[in-house]
Amino acid sequence: MSRPLPLLVTLCLAACGGPEGLPDTDFPDAVGQSPAAAVAVGGGLKTLAATHGITFGGVAKRSAIDNDASFRTTLTREFNLVTPENELKMKFIQPNRKDEFLWGDADALVNYAQNNGLALHGHTLVWYKVPPWVDSTALGEREAVMKNFITTVATRYKGKVWAWDVVNEVFNDDGSYRNSVWYQAMGTGFIDKAFWTARTADPAAKLVYNDYGIETVNAKSNAVYAMIKGLQAKGVPFDGLAFQMHIKQKGLDYQSFADNMRRFAALGIQLYVSEMDVATDSHPATAADLTAQADVYWNILDRVLQQPAVKAFQLWGVSDKYTWLPENDPLIFDAAYNEKPAYAALEHRLQTGGFSGRYTLVNKRTGKALHVAGSAQTNAAAVVQYDVHEDWAAQQWSFNYVGGRSYQLLNHHSALALKVKEGSTLEGAVLEQYSPDVSMDSEQWELIYAGNGYHALRNKRSQRLMVAFPGDNNTPVQQYSPYVPTAEFTDSQLWTLRRVP
Repeated sequence: MSRPLPLLVTLCLAACGGPEGLPDTDFPDAVGQSPAAAVAVGGGLKTLAATHGITFGGVAKRSAIDNDASFRTTLTREFNLVTPENELKMKFIQPNRKDEFLWGDADALVNYAQNNGLALHGHTLVWYKVPPWVDSTALGEREAVMKNFITTVATRYKGKVWAWDVVNEVFNDDGSYRNSVWYQAMGTGFIDKAFWTARTADPAAKLVYNDYGIETVNAKSNAVYAMIKGLQAKGVPFDGLAFQMHIKQKGLDYQSFADNMRRFAALGIQLYVSEMDVATDSHPATAADLTAQADVYWNILDRVLQQPAVKAFQLWGVSDKYTWLPENDPLIFDAAYNEKPAYAALEHRLQTGGFSGRYTLVNKRTGKALHVAGSAQTNAAAVVQYDVHEDWAAQQWSFNYVGGRSYQLLNHHSALALKVKEGSTLEGAVLEQYSPDVSMDSEQWELIYAGNGYHALRNKRSQRLMVAFPGDNNTPVQQYSPYVPTAEFTDSQLWTLRRVP
């Protein structure tokens, strides 16, 4: 059919409502509303995350809030949860002696969160890093010191904290208990006592154990698993486990991460990503470093959103301007508060809802499905549109994320990938299926959410959209530039993704 010349305009993007089966939230009313609900206005990643029942958090220090307007703007625009970086730690509140508490910095952070609609993650009540005076305290006095700190701090901020990191970093990497001042005095019993004391002081807050290096199934996470089961067997109040998630750009074993979350979720507890950052290999980071970093962020968030027990996704910072890893550019905003590829990766995963399982792609204009002609299982078979039969394997596609916000679309019947024929970049080029090869950009497709449940699919090589014009069954599916001269052609470029049961 004839068509007018394309007008090179961009499809409007909007936030989607997320995938089916979103988890219900059940946060305590710590700030007048649940953290995930504290996003009625303002946009940002927090709003997208809330559609998945996830609270999106960052870390702040008082000096940044007091002195950096860009930091304040970015924090309140993008996040609905904040963790004080140091201000609630014993070394900062009680640095000199047991009868002196310094509240200025902590009060400032708590008040800022309250006044700006941010839920507060209290970090941390019990840690092995303590002020020097605690090290010199007699063993028999340390339990009283610990309980006094927990009670005093948690009572002061009672009802203002969504979740407390009650105990932090108990284990060595091999799964043995760290020989902390608390362990020396009370053995493993200090953990039970800490959680009981926190529950008494702040009954509504979630009580959490927080640690690093426990993201995958390993000796350390096995020790944490055994500890939690032990706490539960004794009836100790325990609500959640936080994975710190300090990762290098090479990433980690994502399947092991998913398996690990699954076994902890089976204990009936909530899960959190509490301190995520991704250290690049060089500084300043190269383009390749930033792409690899973005893929790590995407992959972690992807597994998180597939696990309903996860209730929060928090970064250990906001901008590379303030980070404990200044030589590794680990966050999603650079030092000038520009969005990095990692920001786009998180935004993309939250917008699209992610794609696990199989889908039938149905064109908005024609109502027909993306289909392999003749249900062929051979290379170069044409990809066409056909009446919808969601039970036909030739109409079922899975999405393999290949990085850079792009996917391979793999046909369930043939196991071959959707591709522009001969890698063409021309208008009107037809589509086919071919052997999967992640190095071929003609097999890579970016999904653009266009609102109301519709997506456009843009080929990475040609930068043209997949389109289905009105026609009979077996009409070829083609690629064309984005343009909006008529409603007919707009609709022809949009697809719904129907999840196969």
